Order: sequence, then C-alpha cells, then structure tokens
Amino acid sequence: MGQIAREIGCARSSVMKHLDLFGISIRQGPLRTGFTGQLAFGYKLERGKVVPHRSEQKLILEMRRLRTNGNTYREIADWLTSQNIRTKTGLEKWDRKVVHSILKRSRREGANGKPELFFGGFGCQALKLTSRLIT
Repeated sequence: MGQIAREIGCARSSVMKHLDLFGISIRQGPLRTGFTGQLAFGYKLERGKVVPHRSEQKLILEMRRLRTNGNTYREIADWLTSQNIRTKTGLEKWDRKVVHSILKRSRREGANGKPELFFGGFGCQALKLTSRLIT
C-alpha cells in the first residue's frame, strides 16, 4: 500500500479508499487491521476485533475516582507516573492533557458503548475506518 502511494504521490488512505471503492480486495495478513493509528486507551485488538483492555479499563475507573475526589488532571497524571504506569504510546511520564482526553472520551463513550480510535489528524477518513472496524 505504501509503495503504491509513493509511486503515485498520494496518501495510503486515498489508495485504500479507491481500491475499496472499486471493489479491489486487499490481502489481509494476520496483523492487518485496515487502519493506521492507535486504539484509544482502554481498548486493544484481539484477533482483529476491538475489545476492552481490562487493566486499562481499571485505570480509567481509578482516574475517574480520583477526579471525583477532587484531584486535578495534573495530580492524576503525576500519580500514574509515580506508579510506573506507561501511557498507551509507551511513555513513562503522563501529561494532564492525556488524562483529560481519556476521561472526556470515557464519558462520551457511555452513550453508544463503542470505543473511539485515535487517528491523529486523519479526520473523516478515520471515521469511515472506525465505523468499518467496530460494526
């Protein structure tokens, strides 16, 4: 996919979209999930399906409890760092903005019960891929 994108000078997502549009199937390897990006904190891929990550879900509950008890996002981030818990991206130090995003997402998620995927700046293309993965 990357080689095709480089050859014609466009994004891999555009190549993928147009292959899909014309009904051209893409060979699925054991780890090929159909998207690039990262799952939201609290979820993991298991056999190609998005499933809750139990230990991360427990951490989200603990973050909520700390926040309900009046702790700031910075205090929660410092607590996670002091417990030697790594972020989803493997960083050792937590940032208050990450904690805020996780808690904000976990509140929104309750409405439909489906996880969100983090795709950096991929915009609507990410939404199409998200719905394709989760449905």
